[in-house]
Amino acid sequence: MAQPRERFFVEEKPPSFVKSAIKIKVKTNKQKGDIAGTKSKKFFDFFLMKLQKEFKVKKSDFEYDDNKNLSIFYFILGKKKDEVIRGPHITHIEHVKQFKKKHPSAFIKGHYTYVKLSHIDSFSVWFKDFKKTYKKVMKQMGITELKIEKSSNPSDLYSTL
Repeated sequence: MAQPRERFFVEEKPPSFVKSAIKIKVKTNKQKGDIAGTKSKKFFDFFLMKLQKEFKVKKSDFEYDDNKNLSIFYFILGKKKDEVIRGPHITHIEHVKQFKKKHPSAFIKGHYTYVKLSHIDSFSVWFKDFKKTYKKVMKQMGITELKIEKSSNPSDLYSTL
């Protein structure tokens, strides 16, 4: 930019909803600044994608602190309703076998296989499972620490559902 305006250099404050949101602290082993911020943002997008499979994400935000090399993710979540997922057509026998192996409660209706999925109610349970399941991915992305920031109100984790 030839003549940048001052508003581009003003540090933005997080939105007002963050006081009641679930806060996740993320530290990375990447170099401070743009590199760590970009990697943290990429991990935020990955985390959000996985979170949306189990919860209705009402609001989310990302904040990065250059000085501390620390990212904070903010989420306000809602409970996701049970849903019926359509699987492969019954003429694709191999795909139906794989679908039924992954979803033992699958059923056939019309010419397709279906499964009814129930979603997790507790964010804490989902979070522990996420950390265990995606440990290798977190290591590859350079994430060294991922934890829920303790709030003054312990029911915050559940009041958003």
